[in-house]
Amino acid sequence: MIPVWKTDWDEELRTVTPEAMGRVARRVIDEYPDKRHVFHFVQPHEPFIGEERVGIRDESAVRLRALGEDTPSRSDRKLTAFERLDRGELSADEVWSAYRTNLERALPEVRSLLNEIPGKTVVTADHGEAFGEYATPFPIRVYGHPLGVFIPALTDVPFLEHQNGERRTVVSEPPKEMESTDMEAANERLRMLGYTE
Repeated sequence: MIPVWKTDWDEELRTVTPEAMGRVARRVIDEYPDKRHVFHFVQPHEPFIGEERVGIRDESAVRLRALGEDTPSRSDRKLTAFERLDRGELSADEVWSAYRTNLERALPEVRSLLNEIPGKTVVTADHGEAFGEYATPFPIRVYGHPLGVFIPALTDVPFLEHQNGERRTVVSEPPKEMESTDMEAANERLRMLGYTE
């Protein structure tokens, strides 16, 4: 596991750029050619760094907590684009355009990797984003990807299988034991991201 959110963080943009993620992916593929790989591009998550932008928010609270740093109180931090959409400060068109161009910034890097990685590659997403859909059966509009909400806008994600030549040979090895502190930190990060309780 390579913590690109530590090693390749762009302080100005407050994210890991697709270009940085592509460089790390290529290095990992070269170093571990007989392993399966998972590369998590931040885009299309905020902050939106594509052609259309709606402002860069403060440092990610999840990242700050993972680094053991203090996080701003909810009243002191800048709102996300989805929170601003919910408040009527941004239009759905503005947020959608920023979201789309953010994704478009990552696609050339993903396409390039698809052409370079031999064998089968899958491109998917960890969740979708809600742009005001109702949280059925409740008459409550949902924006962004709040934890514990399971509506199609959030759970229906793309799944692309790409074949580039013959499948690679993958060598299985016994898993390496993690230090208990590393495992605790990993579990806490997963909890903060909403993947565990």
